[in-house]
Amino acid sequence: MQATGSPTAIQPIAELLKAGKIPKEREDGVLELVAGFGMDQDLVLVMKHISKENDTRCAKGSFAHILANGTRLRRVKPAGDLSIVADLLKNEDSG
Repeated sequence: MQATGSPTAIQPIAELLKAGKIPKEREDGVLELVAGFGMDQDLVLVMKHISKENDTRCAKGSFAHILANGTRLRRVKPAGDLSIVADLLKNEDSG
C-alpha cells in the first residue's frame, strides 16, 4: 500500500472486510491497514466495525490514534456523521 501511494489500492481489502470474508484472527491487522491507508468511506467502515457492541478487541484503544494520524498526515477524515467517533472515544474513556 505504501509503495503505490494510492488509497484506492486498499479497496479490494475493504470490500472483503465489508463482506465479512476476513478471518477473525486477521481482522485487527486488516482494520489497521484500512484505517491507515483508506479513504474517507473506508474510515467509516472501520469505525462501524470497531463500534459493534460485541467488539472488545484492542482496536478500540488504538482507534483514536489511527484516526488522528489519518487526519493529520493524510488529511483524511471519516465521511458523513461523525457522532460514532464521539461514541467510540466515550467508550474508550469508560473502558
